[in-house]
Order: sequence, then structure tokens, then C-alpha cells
Amino acid sequence: MEDNYSCEKHGRKDLKYQHWRWQPHNCDIPMFNGTALLEKLRGKKLIFVGDSMNRNQLVSFLCLIDPFLPKSSNKKLILKGNLYYFHDTEYNTTIGLYWSPYLVESNADLVLTYRAKGRAVRIDSIENHARHWNDADFLVFDTYVWWSNPMMTLM
Repeated sequence: MEDNYSCEKHGRKDLKYQHWRWQPHNCDIPMFNGTALLEKLRGKKLIFVGDSMNRNQLVSFLCLIDPFLPKSSNKKLILKGNLYYFHDTEYNTTIGLYWSPYLVESNADLVLTYRAKGRAVRIDSIENHARHWNDADFLVFDTYVWWSNPMMTLM
């Protein structure tokens, strides 16, 4: 887990939240089984695509499966362009985030220019990004930024 996202490493003393269980009325949801999930992901690639909302989902997902990963796993996120990913060799699974705040091409695609003023998006152009995730078995799309700036240039 990256230090930036670790509650425990940043001094959170109360870790009881790690054992919380959501229990809706009249429904019995089984406890999360990370081993079963990793078995379903064996040999597959799961990519979250979007902005910081999906980065948070990636981090939460990694926190969920971390206790079920082999102790020998290299748990570092690798950065390759706009793709942050984690690969576990025992399960041969890749889990990552492709940073694409608008999902389509824009002048805010790079993390360094993400907060640029005068944002412009090419609403009919997704191919440049999609080539980085077209081999994924599972995709999770989510982006907050579309709702945060109603004044942008559509190209």
C-alpha cells in the first residue's frame, strides 16, 4: 500500500473500522472472502478507469484483498504513464487504475495538468486511452470531474 493512502501509517489509532460489517435488514450477507475473489481474478486484469474517485476505489479494493495475498507478494504500485497497477504473481492477476479524469481525451489527462484552467475535452475520442485497457477482463469506470466544472470546451 502506498504511504499516501495508509490510515494506519498516518497515525489512525482506532482500527476497529476494519472489522465493520454492513448488515441490511432481513438479509444475511456473508463475510468478505478475499481468497475466493482472488481465485475469480486468477489470470485476469481488473482496471479502474477515471479520476481520484476511482483511485480511492482502487485503494479500498487493495486494502480489502491485502490480508488474503501471499506474504511473498510485492505490494508496490507500479506507475507506467497514466497506469498505476499492482501485479500478484501467485494469482497472476493485475489490478490497477488508468488515470483518465474525463474518460475521453482532454488537456487534463496528465496528473500534473489535471487542475489546468480552461479544460477542453474531445468527446468523440477515447482510443488513445482505451489502448491502455483494451486487454482488461474487468473495467470499472467512474469520474467525478464531469460534475465539478460545467464550463468546459467540448471539441
